[in-house]
Amino acid sequence: MRDYIFPEELLEYIRSIPVFTDYQEEQLHQQLAQLVKWNNLIARQDMTNAKTIEEYKKKRFRYQCTPYTVEIERMLVQLEKIGDTFQGSLEHSQFDRLLQALTSLQTEKIF
Repeated sequence: MRDYIFPEELLEYIRSIPVFTDYQEEQLHQQLAQLVKWNNLIARQDMTNAKTIEEYKKKRFRYQCTPYTVEIERMLVQLEKIGDTFQGSLEHSQFDRLLQALTSLQTEKIF
């Protein structure tokens, strides 16, 4: 994981995936803005390559994952490792009520 990534790098990577060859830069900027709004990404203005006032005003951003996002990713990796070994079970009485409700719906011919 790198500290910061630029939108151009993301766009190049996304377009390298066959399904997303026609992915537009505007879509990327909208989706990055939404991820910033949801606090999944941190946007920082990149002023290192600005040579003119116009380039500085354009507000070119670079992005970084928030710690929240990193923890979600770690949790997903752990869940994938568990695989099918973790299985939940329904409480018997709730299962009976669900079955009864489905049976009554079927007899009423709602389906």
